[in-house]
Amino acid sequence: MIALALALLLLMAASSTFAQPAPVECPLPPYQLPLMAPERAFIDENGDVVVNGIETAFDLPDNLNADRVLWSDDGEALLIEASDGFRIGVFTVRDGDLVTLLDNETMFNLRDEDFRDAVTLFRPQFIPGTHTVLFHTQLLTDAEGIYFELPSDLWSLDLDTGTLTELLPYGGAGQLSISPDGQYLVIVGFDRIWTVDVAMTNPRELFSGTTWIGVGHGVIEPPIVWDYEAEVPTFRTMLFPDFDANLAQFNAPFRVFELTLGEPTSSTLLFSGETEFLLNTALSPDGYRVVEWRWDDPANPKQIELWVTSYGDPESEAGTTPKLLHTFEVPQGNGPLIEWADEVHIRFGHFIPGGRVVSMIDLCGEIVPLSEQQN
Repeated sequence: MIALALALLLLMAASSTFAQPAPVECPLPPYQLPLMAPERAFIDENGDVVVNGIETAFDLPDNLNADRVLWSDDGEALLIEASDGFRIGVFTVRDGDLVTLLDNETMFNLRDEDFRDAVTLFRPQFIPGTHTVLFHTQLLTDAEGIYFELPSDLWSLDLDTGTLTELLPYGGAGQLSISPDGQYLVIVGFDRIWTVDVAMTNPRELFSGTTWIGVGHGVIEPPIVWDYEAEVPTFRTMLFPDFDANLAQFNAPFRVFELTLGEPTSSTLLFSGETEFLLNTALSPDGYRVVEWRWDDPANPKQIELWVTSYGDPESEAGTTPKLLHTFEVPQGNGPLIEWADEVHIRFGHFIPGGRVVSMIDLCGEIVPLSEQQN
């Protein structure tokens, strides 16, 4: 234990040489909605796909209805996923024509479980700067019982050529994130984080220890926050390496790491903090702050506190000292919610049947009025 504590102290000291978040200067400017680019394609009321610049909607074959449309970052390649019950199809548009990439039989044969009724794309995403989509597969089944999917395989699909390639077999993959330069894949499994070149060469381990937290019939996956200003691909993540599933104690401390994908790779502990319940935490979009909701008094579950822990110089009084930001009430029987709106604004409130009630506060403790769009 002493050796572990000394190692963590050394990591904290080393982290002070890394880039620091911009200081919070109060009062903060008003919150602004993120800029949204106009939709280049959308799904109409008939389940067909309408593409800007093409007069007629694409009528999908076999009575399929579009479920998802996804553009490449250059706006030149469009992925369309469609279904009708247990029939699946994947399409693109080339020279103004609808082209089938993967039919139902091809999708079905990507998995071999006897109880499967259909196989769909799971979390597809374009490799930046390319027309290639990476995806996991997901089963659909009408069998009785509880079934949930994990990102356990990995496939690539080239929309220009239609080439489908298995990159990692089922059980060999994990939660996927692609570096902003499109050169690296980061893969998170149950007990490690590793990286590999986009060509699936040069695999390297970044972290070994608890990553996914099992909850009920699913898992909580760690956030991956990329630093878009870093010269070398860099991301931050929040982990709970002290969590022991055998003890089922959910008050494990959080640790925020910064990982770089250069040669060699590096893993640095930026800051850490205690939690009352690890599922109540959220990492900010820049990876420099953690917000957590806590009960003001366990005997009064309606009274909720918002606490924020920020990364900074460990020797500074404001460095990693948790700060009580706000206290609010949640009606009896409703679950609290917290989420980051941006790096300095937090939405908080509670869930209600069919929706939620949300307010917003900035890191200076000022309540921010919300429009209907911001809610």
